[in-house]
Amino acid sequence: MDKRKVVREQAPSVWGQMPAHLQPGFLEGLPAFASITRPRVATPGKRPRASVANAQQAIEEAFIDAGLRDIPFTEPGDQGGKQEQTAQEKPDAPEIEPDAPEIGWIVHDLPGTDGLSRISSALCGCKSDLDMAAQSTSVPDEQGNVSAAHGVLTQALSFARAVQLQQPVLLCETLGDNAIALAFACPCGQGANSEPPLTNANGCPDAHTDNQG
Repeated sequence: MDKRKVVREQAPSVWGQMPAHLQPGFLEGLPAFASITRPRVATPGKRPRASVANAQQAIEEAFIDAGLRDIPFTEPGDQGGKQEQTAQEKPDAPEIEPDAPEIGWIVHDLPGTDGLSRISSALCGCKSDLDMAAQSTSVPDEQGNVSAAHGVLTQALSFARAVQLQQPVLLCETLGDNAIALAFACPCGQGANSEPPLTNANGCPDAHTDNQG
């Protein structure tokens, strides 16, 4: 008999006494309560100011990915003479930058003060009033060294805060060469999750590009 066939036939009983709610497939029937955007990477610059600017740009891109801010664009007919005419009609009209969407919390693994200062300055540049001293979770400080579970734990903490606060949570993870990955965990009903999730024939959420929890 084919050994592979035997393994497939015995697969359902592999879990033994494992409770059903801990077995694979249990979560497939549950609705999504939050999602996380793909990460945007902020690379370090040659000078601190450049590093902050890169982080600010990554945060702005993450805002757009999460549906928390509209994509800035220019109409095809807004160039050339039309721009000059508008400038002549309103020479003193200042450009008003929108305030940053409200961020409820930040979950990070930033080591030392350099990384914290970099992200804090970038958030200020985005006009965010998030208090990193009072509204943040340092995964290494609170959870210790969890080795390979670090990434999964960081995302889980972000999901939990987003659902608890019903606000977007900024996730920051350090990469090699002092780069930082930035993403938003958003509760369903906000940002890109403002519409009810699409469901398949079984009533389960359809898979899409963002990770849902």
